[in-house]
Amino acid sequence: MTVGNLKALLDCYDDEQKIVIGQRQNYGSDFAYSICEDIEEHGVNKFYGRNIDNAVMLMLGSQIGVIYDNDEDDDEYDDEVII
Repeated sequence: MTVGNLKALLDCYDDEQKIVIGQRQNYGSDFAYSICEDIEEHGVNKFYGRNIDNAVMLMLGSQIGVIYDNDEDDDEYDDEVII
């Protein structure tokens, strides 16, 4: 993904909408993380294929919760948990 691809994907969302990073798990809950405010450029030594010399790096912040589908009618979830 490029910066241009990311901008285009986010263009349809409200400028004030929160953004988090999700982590899918094979087993158990999928987690949501905040994004650190410090965005830097780094190289990446890839496991397979060519290395990336210079990439914009979004870093995970702290784990902030568990991902769930907003369409669920389950009272167990509190709207205040959504960051």
